[in-house]
Amino acid sequence: MRFIIPLLLFSVSTLAQKSKHYIGVNLNPSFTNAWITDEWGREVFLNDLEVGRGFIGGSVGISGLIDLGSRLDFQMDILYGVYTIREKFKPRNATFPDLAPGPTFQNIRIDEYHMLSIPLLLNYYLNDPRAKWSWYVSGGVRGHGLITIFRHFYTDLHLTNVMGSPIDIQTGRSKIEDVYLENYRRLNLSAQVGIGVDYRKSQHLKFRLATNFEHFLLKTYKNDFFRQGFIYAMGLNLGIYWRL
Repeated sequence: MRFIIPLLLFSVSTLAQKSKHYIGVNLNPSFTNAWITDEWGREVFLNDLEVGRGFIGGSVGISGLIDLGSRLDFQMDILYGVYTIREKFKPRNATFPDLAPGPTFQNIRIDEYHMLSIPLLLNYYLNDPRAKWSWYVSGGVRGHGLITIFRHFYTDLHLTNVMGSPIDIQTGRSKIEDVYLENYRRLNLSAQVGIGVDYRKSQHLKFRLATNFEHFLLKTYKNDFFRQGFIYAMGLNLGIYWRL
């Protein structure tokens, strides 16, 4: 019995030394936006809507790397992400009897899509992955599950004839009710490509910096015939990994 514990410790130590698999954490700040299209896939301006100008989003979570040999590894992450879409409507004229011509107002809406994402990626190294600096290209898919949506809505009122500066009328941040979430697709899929570099700090620790581009394959809106939003994101992947 007294030999079992040392034998187990020796076995675990030996396996850890031979393992080429990694586990780590990822932070992915990104610039997010969406294509607003009609039923023929053409980008349009609907109901005086200006196509969104993009906003800041990102994700954070845990990541695993499985060595497949021949400069190839498989990456699987579990991430909590926020994809933010900013939709700005064209200015309209407001009618006030005492002001001629009347002031203009502009409505702006910002939607935050909170999602649980599971990327499945293949990374191919362009040089020896055991080198201190190793470059790689990646590609794969992400599965998304919609958790909830938060909406910001405010109005810019331009009183140019009176004060010469805009006034913001804000309604604040509100959560979209479950009944309205039925109009949105709860499950989605996106394609992702990227290029990055790993810096091997030691035998058991490495850092990762990458750029990636992601495009959703399914529209955001499920029931709205004329308003099909396809989210896309461009950003960075910052990671730290420990060898198992």
